[in-house]
Amino acid sequence: MANPPRHGADWRPFRRIGLPVAAELLREELVWTTADGATMHGQAGHWKLWEPGRPRRVWTITDRDFRATYEPIEDGLFRSVGRVLARPASVDELVESPEGTRVAQAGDWVVTREGHRWVVSRVEFQRRYRPDPDGAV
Repeated sequence: MANPPRHGADWRPFRRIGLPVAAELLREELVWTTADGATMHGQAGHWKLWEPGRPRRVWTITDRDFRATYEPIEDGLFRSVGRVLARPASVDELVESPEGTRVAQAGDWVVTREGHRWVVSRVEFQRRYRPDPDGAV
């Protein structure tokens, strides 16, 4: 079971930068292993996403969330839009996402939007999110 969620001042608003990603609607379940060894699952009907040129960095998202948080940009590429809340993760914190459970490492961030949580490495967080001066999520 995941560690109890942390609340309060730790959560801060961020805006997604919207780097280009490729997307494919899954016709069957997808199982993959992350760089840190976690086994993740994407369901049929969800979207598989990856950055062009980085096909091993994969994640999935439900159809509803994909349509709500990604917009087409060109030639089958999409970018994420919108705001999230995020906070630094505790080392060894267990975070349950729709894809599976991840164990947070030093420097990771926990990101949340509409009840979903996921772990983002420090490097990816710096690439994909910026503080949101408006503060609205």
